[in-house]
Amino acid sequence: MALSVPQSSIWNEGKPEENDEVLPARRLLNLNGAAICQGNSQGRDPAILLPNQSDDIPLLALDIGGTLIKLVYFSRREDPLADDQQKKTLKEGQEVSNGSSRSYPIKGGCLHFLKFETRKINECLDFIDSKQLHCGGIYPRCSFEAARNNNAVIKATGGGAYMYANLFKERLGVSLDKEDEMDCLVSGANFLLKAIDHEAFTHMDGQKEFVQIDKNDLFPYLLVNIGSGVSIIKVDGDGSFQRVDGTQAGGGTYCGQGMLLTGCKYSFDELLELSQRGDNKLIDLLVGDIDGKMDYSKIGLSASTIASSFGKVVSEKRELKDYRHEDISLSLLRMISYNIGHIAYLNAKIYGLKRIFFGGYFIRGHACIMDTISYAVDFRSKGAEKAMFLRHDGFLGALGAFMSYEKHGPSGLIVGSSICRMIPNGAPYVRGTVHSSSLADLNEKAIHHEAFTHMDGKKKFVQIDQNDMFPYLLVNIGSGVSIIKVDGDGSFQRVDGTHAGGGTYCGQGMLMTGCKYSFHELLELSQQGDNKVIDLLVGDIYGGMDYSKIGLSASTIASSFGKVVSENKELEDYRHEDISVSLLRMISHNIGHIAYLNAKLFGLKRIFFGGYFVRGHPCIMDAISNAVDFRSKGAEKAMFLQHDGFLGVLGAFMSFEKHGLADSIDGPSISRTIPTGAPYSKGTSDGPPLAGLNEKASECSNLCRCSSWMVKFLRCVVDTVLSIKGGTMKLTEVETHTPAAATRITHDKRETSTCILKGIVLLLVYEGVMRLPGAARIRESILKFLAFLLAYEGVMHLRGAARKRDNILQHVFFVLAFCMYTAYYTA
Repeated sequence: MALSVPQSSIWNEGKPEENDEVLPARRLLNLNGAAICQGNSQGRDPAILLPNQSDDIPLLALDIGGTLIKLVYFSRREDPLADDQQKKTLKEGQEVSNGSSRSYPIKGGCLHFLKFETRKINECLDFIDSKQLHCGGIYPRCSFEAARNNNAVIKATGGGAYMYANLFKERLGVSLDKEDEMDCLVSGANFLLKAIDHEAFTHMDGQKEFVQIDKNDLFPYLLVNIGSGVSIIKVDGDGSFQRVDGTQAGGGTYCGQGMLLTGCKYSFDELLELSQRGDNKLIDLLVGDIDGKMDYSKIGLSASTIASSFGKVVSEKRELKDYRHEDISLSLLRMISYNIGHIAYLNAKIYGLKRIFFGGYFIRGHACIMDTISYAVDFRSKGAEKAMFLRHDGFLGALGAFMSYEKHGPSGLIVGSSICRMIPNGAPYVRGTVHSSSLADLNEKAIHHEAFTHMDGKKKFVQIDQNDMFPYLLVNIGSGVSIIKVDGDGSFQRVDGTHAGGGTYCGQGMLMTGCKYSFHELLELSQQGDNKVIDLLVGDIYGGMDYSKIGLSASTIASSFGKVVSENKELEDYRHEDISVSLLRMISHNIGHIAYLNAKLFGLKRIFFGGYFVRGHPCIMDAISNAVDFRSKGAEKAMFLQHDGFLGVLGAFMSFEKHGLADSIDGPSISRTIPTGAPYSKGTSDGPPLAGLNEKASECSNLCRCSSWMVKFLRCVVDTVLSIKGGTMKLTEVETHTPAAATRITHDKRETSTCILKGIVLLLVYEGVMRLPGAARIRESILKFLAFLLAYEGVMHLRGAARKRDNILQHVFFVLAFCMYTAYYTA
């Protein structure tokens, strides 16, 4: 006899046959008395007891993500706290149900939580089939044909609900009723926070502390769900929320890059285990590595602060096999976790929210992830806000899908009252249809054609009105990234920064490509690459379709390097060109993303990007421009500078006029104690703001010091000079004053001025002379002149040199002019 069930059950509505048995409609979910089941209350993802819930409800709901499948199912079980009569009733009911069908429900049961890797989806299907979870609560065990003939339905959310719908139909004979992902995340989080005690907790320095949530003062809060990508949602109440932000650098990025960097030998969980034995100081460039093991106390950076993730790789002549997998895994984990905490905090500050909850299966109770996220929020908020985590962090979507049986039934997608803003999950692969107003009507600035925009490969110069230039945001991208709010001449604040900059791109790029390429060569490779081979796109998750509800086209990047996770390939199977462009897009878009959030936070309409990482590269500028343009809905534009890599040197050059070579600076600059990147350890960086200090030229700001890229370039010049065949010049004295000195915090004003002057001269010579016709043929001669300049520069450190400053400068620029004349004459 066929079974006919009302629409509110797990079966689709159908017209009953004359002899069909009509079963009573299922009851609503009863969450009264919900609590963590005893026996596993200390473990991860503990079962949730529903003591008053009848078992005539659908058993199963799924959240099928790009990396993992999360499964929530309901089962009957004895409650250890139940009285004897309740236990007897439950036992009798189980015996009846095992023998034949029954027409009454039994109260009491538990919600259980399981996960499977998406690439091993057949294991999930086998489990569902073995437990007969797709056949319903009070119904007898069913066959494949029975399920298909009766149109059995399972609630599901996530992109995989679209991708694998046909597979579920073929294997189990069931249809997947697709619930909106954002609705499910919010519904699941609200249920846990309101119904379950000891669900939320903080985790700092390895210490876990449960937080009691006031159900009457829960809203609003920020929910950060970290899966393959990251969604950031502002929750205002039940059914009312805004998806305000997101990033493509999430769990899929960690797993994809981790697999490539470790030879694809490890799964997601194994990579996390590796990180527990790692030491990221062997991979990451710390502030102490740059500044001679000293703190940079002016802006609150301890020597152990990460200045550039993977930045140490750039300066070491080592290959991928020379690095421990444990160290690589930890460095990558810290980079991604800190970046997520950073972006989440900026959004919380923009919207004035004091509660930030982090969920998603990327966290999975991992101490290092939680500590890093917590430290990002705590450090940047100066202790005013705390990151909070959920015990069932990875099952918010699946729980929400389970709850939707009661609210919506199995027929159709939720529309509800939720409010979703069209802000993307990740970096758009193509610009789409975002448009904005022109900047062509701005007045002229002092230097013509210095600033320009760059979108979709098109460069457009912008005229800056000198009387309406301030305030603006300046983003300087070197090994790390500094974000500076400029209010006027000599008045600025360093408001933010990130450790994921040029050093990260170069370091990871070198490792993934076998350390065969330089920075310039990696950039050239990216121009021939296709990131769609590496990155997981929205269309890959949603079966080629857009996620139009929140404005994501199919070509939007959902997870950088996310496609690697589901493919059985090794590092050698991927083209270096594709790896380079995927990495470049991820780093560039993330920088544009963080810059835009800061501009929004401070109400700034002009954002200028500089630093030698940009170096006029079209892909970098397009990725940054798309990030700003897309997230601002065209209201703001990223602007770049013709001399993007020489801001620091130009600033130092300008200081000659104002302060002289040996004079100290008494400037009104204001620097806030906000770090360059992610701190390796808390250290001693929690200091008070240092303002109005009388500092030397090299410490006026980060831009008044040679950036690490310039220092590396100058080092290369020195190394080349010293290796000239047949060279007889001994540069012992010069070696003590090599360009590395420009990276130290020194209290010798004379030495500092000399290092800056040396940087100016060498950069002018190299950038100017080497571009002249025929310069390549006379490189050795030019390098000899550079060697002469290095030796001559040492004169400034001799006794009495300060008194002869003007004469020395005349000689230096005479040598520069003579060098250029020689190049022309030879050509």
